Amino acid sequence: MGSAERKLAAMDAAAATNGSAAATDDDVRREVRALLEERGLSISAAAGSIGRSAATLSLWLRGTYDGDSAAVARLARRWVRSEREIDRAAVLADVHVALAVTEEVEALARHARAAGDIAVIHGAAGAGKTWALARYCLDTSDCWLATMSPAVTTPAGALGRIAAALGVAPGGSAARTEAIVVERLARGRRPLLVVDEAHHLAAPLLDEIRCVHDAARCGLVLAGNEPLWGRLTGGVRAAQIVSRVGVRRLLGAPSTADAEDLAAALLGSRPRGAGLRAVLDAAARPGGLRSVRKLAASAAVLARGAGRDVVVDGDLADAAELAGLAE
Repeated sequence: MGSAERKLAAMDAAAATNGSAAATDDDVRREVRALLEERGLSISAAAGSIGRSAATLSLWLRGTYDGDSAAVARLARRWVRSEREIDRAAVLADVHVALAVTEEVEALARHARAAGDIAVIHGAAGAGKTWALARYCLDTSDCWLATMSPAVTTPAGALGRIAAALGVAPGGSAARTEAIVVERLARGRRPLLVVDEAHHLAAPLLDEIRCVHDAARCGLVLAGNEPLWGRLTGGVRAAQIVSRVGVRRLLGAPSTADAEDLAAALLGSRPRGAGLRAVLDAAARPGGLRSVRKLAASAAVLARGAGRDVVVDGDLADAAELAGLAE
């Protein structure tokens, strides 16, 4: 058994005990009530996760349960610990860090918006495209992000995704939905439409989106994995699209500096030694910066299980081992 497996086993063993001797049943009741309020959960909704009926949990929270109160407290304590670990991992997964690639992608989006131009951003998965574009749209007025998928195979499907991003209802046909989308975009001040995962779209659908760009006179960002440029240049409509592309950027694997900066910002300190190797290995694999975020979140859970709020390099190495990233 490796060190990571031993650490998880210790966490599981701790979860099966009463937990901290200093924590009384009243302490656990307060924690459960606080979580119910934070989550907006009913007792019935939490009871299933805790492992007792709603009636039992309600009585226990009031201190009037005449059954095995200690057993309910153990289960409730385990639920509280699990929820707090999820919170910690979720916070790390959602922390925005301004990296070099983030600034580069945002600069391309700003150009497309200001010039009413088409920008194409493509490259490896996890290079930072989606994160930067979503953040830019969140912070920018008259800027919308529509995400495509393999399920989008018709003009009505593509336009429906765009309409949803714009907050308007699609029409009864592709033509009608196109008119609704164009009208909404045209009402914006220097509007920008961002189409992410655009590599899933066939050439005719990419050209349909180009038609929307032309009609609405909006900026357009087409973002996706490496095959995107081939889809744009390989169809009979290639000239119509490519001639309108003002800027294009092919993003490679994340830089060492970006991987280190992301890990340092998420964890509060710059990784070194085995921790740094784990971070750089994760960044170099499929998933790139997304893998670094997942590694940091897993390391934070391991640290919490060991009773620490601070992640050490060993936690990162152990998290890599658990994820199968360690050589």
